[in-house]
Amino acid sequence: MYTFRQDFLDYLRKVRGFSNRTIDTYDFNVRKLHEFLTPCQIEFATRAYIADFICYLHEQGYNPNTINNYISSITTYYSFVCNFIDTSLVNPCSCIKHVKSGFRLPRFLTEEQMQQVFDNLKAFSGFQGSREAAIIALFYHTGIRCSELQSLSINNVDLSNNTIRVIGKRNKERIIPISNDCRAYLIAWLQYRFDVISYCDNYFISKQGTELTCKQIRYIVKRCLVRVVPESLAHPHVLRHSFATHLMNKGCNIEYIRALLGHASVITTSIYTHTSIENLQSIYNSIFNHHA
Repeated sequence: MYTFRQDFLDYLRKVRGFSNRTIDTYDFNVRKLHEFLTPCQIEFATRAYIADFICYLHEQGYNPNTINNYISSITTYYSFVCNFIDTSLVNPCSCIKHVKSGFRLPRFLTEEQMQQVFDNLKAFSGFQGSREAAIIALFYHTGIRCSELQSLSINNVDLSNNTIRVIGKRNKERIIPISNDCRAYLIAWLQYRFDVISYCDNYFISKQGTELTCKQIRYIVKRCLVRVVPESLAHPHVLRHSFATHLMNKGCNIEYIRALLGHASVITTSIYTHTSIENLQSIYNSIFNHHA
């Protein structure tokens, strides 16, 4: 393992407030660099070594976004080592820049596709069916992340006021309203949830009373969505994109969408303005093209 690994992981968790999934990604990426540098010790790597590693990733066919993910991980590692472990070391990532990546619009389901999904959910019943319907409804009606739904506790769901309290990235909290339709799905699930003896307070649990993992939740979403859309679109984050895109298309203020999604900056949320412009253009064409 690479030098100062446990100190670095503790720093990410306790100081930076990263989620377990992000920490695992950073750990994997730095270990990959460590393997590439062996037998050179990772803390003594030079800028040339880091540049060679980035070239290696290019040669292996990694896409720009993945390479930038690696760069962020190793830059954070060396900043930690040079600032908190040994200030005499020179940071080899000080002049390393992210590679240019092509702009990708978020993938989302149309409102018609979402209606088909919910039409299918009407036939769902029992423990498993009610749980799956509630999960899909909550993802689409709130735009929360998979990790946020997975950790959602019963105490953070306020059905009296139609709100949920979400613990997001870096332990930031936000209150999100839920619709009456979503509330109905959540209530229907609770009838079965309380029939199971459970010692965890997660809102969504297994038949054995244990909390669901993110992997299990992603599988549930996939199983529900592939009835309507290709497998490539059957993912929780696509429902998050759909939530934001449909709000934007309905004229919702971008700052409000930013707050609902838990984005730190409105710049991140601005990707949805592109889909909104496309929607506006199609409406414009449908109105005026017949006059040409």
